[in-house]
Amino acid sequence: MLTSQTKRTTDTADKPTKTIQITIKPGICVGCRICELACSLSQKNLFNPQESNILVHITETGEVELEIVQECSCVGGRAYCAELCPVDALQADPGD
Repeated sequence: MLTSQTKRTTDTADKPTKTIQITIKPGICVGCRICELACSLSQKNLFNPQESNILVHITETGEVELEIVQECSCVGGRAYCAELCPVDALQADPGD
């Protein structure tokens, strides 16, 4: 399993910043790209995979790879990419 630390902040200034760990489970992703759309919608309020903090790559051999390209601030303290993944290829652990 691959992991990426990502910073998660809430949408109100008086709440503390939390750290969330996103775990990518290689070989499970089917390449549906729902995570990209969920991320871009929560981050930029539009459906645009190019605005996502997570990218799905499909190789020439048909393998699917996931990449978290930058730290993200999950809106409202929720990792929608992991919540909406239909095959649980992403797992969000909010820590303590």
